[in-house]
Amino acid sequence: MQCILIQNMNSTLNHIKDFHQWSRLPNSYYDIGIFANVVPYNDGYIGAVRLGNASANDQVGIVNYDNDLNLLNCTQITAGEDPRTFIFNNIPYALTWYGYYASGQWVMRYKLINLQTRAVLNLIIEDVPLSPLSVLGKNWMPLVKNGALYIVVSIDPDINVLYCDTTTGYCIWITSNFTGNIPVTLNRGGTPFIWHNKLQKYIGLGHKSYDSSNHRPFPYTITKDFTKVYIGEDVITGNFGVEDPQSIFMQDNKLYCCIGNWHVPNEGSVGLYEIIID
Repeated sequence: MQCILIQNMNSTLNHIKDFHQWSRLPNSYYDIGIFANVVPYNDGYIGAVRLGNASANDQVGIVNYDNDLNLLNCTQITAGEDPRTFIFNNIPYALTWYGYYASGQWVMRYKLINLQTRAVLNLIIEDVPLSPLSVLGKNWMPLVKNGALYIVVSIDPDINVLYCDTTTGYCIWITSNFTGNIPVTLNRGGTPFIWHNKLQKYIGLGHKSYDSSNHRPFPYTITKDFTKVYIGEDVITGNFGVEDPQSIFMQDNKLYCCIGNWHVPNEGSVGLYEIIID
């Protein structure tokens, strides 16, 4: 167990098990994909995974696991990287992004995947027609409030939040900090936010990118009115390399998260942890 501080409250991050162990093949592709992350679904778990060779040509796959987190199947769905899995109105979704060159510039597109129907919805961002990486970044944090989907685009140095219409894919800014460019800092997104009754805040885990081969998880919270964010200290798990938190969920009144641990550029696995708030 590791001790972290969330809003002056002691909490422990308790390692449950590792699953989805991946390896790098001789052709540089990863055998079962990297950074799988899940939420409970039916009698097991469902989630999303990044397939390919860790390049801009990677794809997102939908993965199903049994109740013991044994991989049952994987279905390639759409181009994308580093998906985040979450529950929205009792349906499992994943948020992903992908980049490509068009007319001599790097273009970013963001997509919402319904993991139940496998439908892919392209998001249209207000005031950002091409969604370039330099403007919006890539570590977005979904958040469900009153049955509506919001996306926390950044928490540091400013809070920037979108409301997302899940029918049309059109997203509008509901915060006043967006001025055409969002700085990318050390404190980056990770899991979606999930409401915590005891804290009376939304909670999640992000990652700090010290360099491309050294990421560390940290806790974050955001208030219900999206005006205040708390960023915690690094969580020391004993792992090394890239540690990226990717999903968070409640199950049997307990709070869990998935943290991918990649030993760049080779093997890795996903750790399932319980977050215990004292």
